[in-house]
Amino acid sequence: MFELRMEIIETLDGQKEGWDAFLHHWAQQGERLLDVAMDDDPEATVKAIDTFVANPPRKRFSREVDPALSMESLLGGLWGLQLIRKFEWIWTKVTLAEDDECVVLGVFPTDRSLAIYPVNSIVACLDHDAPVAIYRSFKLIADGRFANTPSKRYEDILDTLSYCFPYIDGGIPGTTARRF
Repeated sequence: MFELRMEIIETLDGQKEGWDAFLHHWAQQGERLLDVAMDDDPEATVKAIDTFVANPPRKRFSREVDPALSMESLLGGLWGLQLIRKFEWIWTKVTLAEDDECVVLGVFPTDRSLAIYPVNSIVACLDHDAPVAIYRSFKLIADGRFANTPSKRYEDILDTLSYCFPYIDGGIPGTTARRF
C-alpha cells in the first residue's frame, strides 16, 4: 500500500515562480520544437504533439531548443499546458511513496476525478512502445466522456484507454509507435 500525497502547482496565473517557471519553460521549448504558438487552439496543439510522438524525427531535435531538456519534458510540458488552457486543470506534484522516492508531475481537474501524467506518458510512448493516445484522450475529455467519474478517483485516463481500446496490429507503418 502506498500513500498518495499531492502538492498543487498552479500555472493559471501570469506569474511563474518555482515549479511554475520550470513547467512554463518546458512548454515554451515544446512550442519551439513543434513550431506552434502559445495562443494556438489547444486541440490543434495536442494533435501536433500526438502526431510528433507517433512519428518522432530521427534527429533528437529538429529545431533550436534548450539542449538540457529531454524531448519528453518539452512535449509533456506543452501537453499539460493545453489541458490547463482548455479545461482549467492544474499541475500537481504527486508523491507515490512515503519516503519521497517516487515523485511524478500530473495534470488534474480541480475535483481530482481524472489524471494525466504527460511526461511519463510520452516516455512510455517513445521508449516503451506504448500506444499514442494523446489526442484521443484530449477529445474524450472535451466530449465529456469522463463527466461521470467520481471526485477524488484520480482515474489515469491513459491507463483506462489502454484497457478499453486494442492496439492496432503492427502499429503505425514506418514507426515503432502505436496509435489507438
